[in-house]
Amino acid sequence: MGRRMTNSQEKKERVSQKEFVCFIFGLFFLFTIFSGCGGKSTGRAYISMGATHQIIELDLSSNRIIRRFEGGYNPHGLAITPDGLFLYATSTKESPKEMKHSPMSGRGEHDHGDEPVRGKDTPRDNETGNVVMVETSNGKVVAQINVGAGTHHGVVTPDGRFAVFSVPSQGGIAVVSTSTQQVIHNIKTGAVSNYVLATKDGKDLYVSNTGDGTVTSINTQTWLVRKQIKVGKGPGHLVESPDGHLVYVVNAFDETVSLIERRLEKEISVFKVGANPHGIDVHPSGKTVFVANQNDNTVTLYDTHTQQTKTWTVGESPYHLSVDPNNKRVFVGSRSLGKIWILNAWSGKIQGEIETGPVPHQMVFKK
Repeated sequence: MGRRMTNSQEKKERVSQKEFVCFIFGLFFLFTIFSGCGGKSTGRAYISMGATHQIIELDLSSNRIIRRFEGGYNPHGLAITPDGLFLYATSTKESPKEMKHSPMSGRGEHDHGDEPVRGKDTPRDNETGNVVMVETSNGKVVAQINVGAGTHHGVVTPDGRFAVFSVPSQGGIAVVSTSTQQVIHNIKTGAVSNYVLATKDGKDLYVSNTGDGTVTSINTQTWLVRKQIKVGKGPGHLVESPDGHLVYVVNAFDETVSLIERRLEKEISVFKVGANPHGIDVHPSGKTVFVANQNDNTVTLYDTHTQQTKTWTVGESPYHLSVDPNNKRVFVGSRSLGKIWILNAWSGKIQGEIETGPVPHQMVFKK
């Protein structure tokens, strides 16, 4: 028979067990924090590759390209369905008539059409404006959607029912039903419609119009334009704050970012960034906004609490930018070097590089 512990010994034993549990919990907490600051991630990411007519798939745990598959003609914008099963890739191809009248022609750094790479594997290019739908499990094209003109960026609504694409030469967007893959609405927004953002609550759509310095807000229940919001010159990429209150707009021509208050539907603030800004994203915590500046090889960080900015130097021609929602790393594509830098979201240290070839455009993540 074992010896019975005294009350004092029993108390010490309980304290010891409690300290051990707290110690284990503390280790788990520290591991979670530090792994979220730039360690290995999990999941998949997809990147449209423009002139090579491809989409590449990344394994985020190894930071390696594991597959390349057809992405249509010169894919630029990329959208993923909420369930991660399908991608929609836009095509920047324009007809000769569009090219003649397109306000985007001759914009230099702001003209997103890359020179196509010709070869025996180049997809047929006799069709204009086809959006390509790709199954992520096998990389196979399952649908081609003709919206009648070249498309730039796209998004799938949070409920998965609609895919929306900007059509710059027509100054508007095409709304596609994901059940039929047919265009059900064509909506005018403004000159040179560019980026399309669907809010997380599914209520609103925002479209930047590079040619007239506005952002259009649209009610996704009625598909009616609600307001034209005046911002800076050359508005392009958009991102929503994690709390859903704000929309950040990159103004490429005056090198600023506008803050739109969704409730008021107006620009409430502006902050300065670097030369020729392009990609933008926000940290999942909402504390930092990241902006890629092509012409001075930097990324601007905007502190949403202090409203102060600082700058990281990265490398030549930082272009599209995305924050990995699984692990909070910042992925920045180089327009001229054909690579992606992986940055620690807190220190800015380059933790890795992925050689993609020319030119990495939009990146989306599979949850």
